Amino acid sequence: MRTRIVSGLSLGMLALALSPCRGLAALYNYQMYQGNGVAGAVGDATLALSNNTTTVYANFVKGIGSFVDNLVIFVDSSAGGFTSTSRFSDKGNALESSISGFKVSRSVATFAPGFAADYAIALGVNSGSAVYKLVDDATGTHLELVRSGLNFVHTDTPNNPSYSFQFDWADIGLPSLSTNFFKFETSYITGNGNRSLQSFEGLTGNVGYDFVTFTNYDTYGVQPVPENTNAALAVFGGIAVTCALGNRLRDHLHACRLRSK
Repeated sequence: MRTRIVSGLSLGMLALALSPCRGLAALYNYQMYQGNGVAGAVGDATLALSNNTTTVYANFVKGIGSFVDNLVIFVDSSAGGFTSTSRFSDKGNALESSISGFKVSRSVATFAPGFAADYAIALGVNSGSAVYKLVDDATGTHLELVRSGLNFVHTDTPNNPSYSFQFDWADIGLPSLSTNFFKFETSYITGNGNRSLQSFEGLTGNVGYDFVTFTNYDTYGVQPVPENTNAALAVFGGIAVTCALGNRLRDHLHACRLRSK
């Protein structure tokens, strides 16, 4: 059974508070994700994410086999977005083909309900690394390069135990804050668009040039509190304050009665 291990903001803040080395950049929101169990470099892998106010740091610990294909991380960080890859045909390089799922033949990934991709982060030992924005404008549906080169480390071999990379909040359209939040879904795919079922999320469908569907998405960062929850907290806070004042008034009246006897 697939498991997901999460160490949240409070644990990161505790570690920061206990750290004797305050000169280092503060890191928050350490979270770890387990592959979906499909045998291979990604299906048996772990992915760890942490961040500071400007940058997200990632460490990918490879599963069994060689990391010879490309890892694509689709990111939902704003309103709108795309619910599948079916409209993309960019194929200028291996990373673009991996995001589009297309070079000569096509593989289509449909995202899970509640997820619409705005950006794609793609990396591979033989392909490099980059962030693209998914765009639909007057020129049509296409990939817009945001940043090439993500400090992708250990790209000399597909058999290194782990690989690290990083990207800025600004690269995925978010402000410089330590408490940002985004959703993501991942795909392990060749530079020709041949897709596997390896992922950090659940996938159904067929390998190769075919159709797959995500059954869930992952989240990273500090999830926004819904407005109705904020209202409930405010009401609860008001009730708590009222009860506290009531208790103090009751104690005061009781003391007055005792003094008057």
